[in-house]
Amino acid sequence: MSIEEGVFLAPGAFWDSTLRRKIDESLNREFSSQDRPEPCNTVVVVSVSKRAERDLTKEFAGLDVDWSVIEEKLESWACYFREGKRLIVKVTFRLDASP
Repeated sequence: MSIEEGVFLAPGAFWDSTLRRKIDESLNREFSSQDRPEPCNTVVVVSVSKRAERDLTKEFAGLDVDWSVIEEKLESWACYFREGKRLIVKVTFRLDASP
């Protein structure tokens, strides 16, 4: 598990510049090329600290995340960020464990 704090970059840009590469590096480090599982889905949860509205939870096939949906929600919640609340994006990758 990896936690990236204090990222002030659009999630899609962070995905392109950093996160996608880290996933590949981690899988290459943990598995041989013959045994390497492929991500079967990605779950993204967007939330704001100290707020009653429900989190946004989206699931995507493989690593094909539509970051525009996530970024749109973050933009709509920008007023909360300006009020000092934390915007949180949690990304979970599930691997296909079948041989």
